[in-house]
Amino acid sequence: YEGSIHSRARTSQTAQIFRLADIEDTTFGSEGVTPVIGHRQKSLKVSVVIPTFKREQVLLDTIRSLLSLEEPADEIIIVDQTQDHRKATIEQLESWQDNESIIWIKRDKPSTTAAMNQGLIVANNRLVLFVDDDISAKAGLVSNHAKVHEADNDCWVTAGQGIQPW
Repeated sequence: YEGSIHSRARTSQTAQIFRLADIEDTTFGSEGVTPVIGHRQKSLKVSVVIPTFKREQVLLDTIRSLLSLEEPADEIIIVDQTQDHRKATIEQLESWQDNESIIWIKRDKPSTTAAMNQGLIVANNRLVLFVDDDISAKAGLVSNHAKVHEADNDCWVTAGQGIQPW
């Protein structure tokens, strides 16, 4: 979805979404894993996962933009690999976690892939959207991804446009 998110920092801007849904059973054969498709849901719920490392205000701004969406994610999972945050960042993250606006997971050893995997494990929904920790979520970010998966039974992965600002 071109234009649905943009980067405020000098990093690549990507959104990846994976559907763990609609699989009632899995069979293993010589060709590998074959998903068995179950009944369709009317509205897919979405978990947003944000792997983050050494981000302060930009992370808080990203979370605020996701929380303020008219059609927000069902849950926002922050997989935080920062050893020491500023006091204001800790207080805000704790506040959001205490009122169940986010799920805040702390990791000791930084690893993007491990953080993404941990987010997948924790996610309570069948659709998982990965976003960078430096985005400003635009209207429709979450709902448009869900609509693609609701409309296309063959769609298992979507990826956003990677934009390099330099």
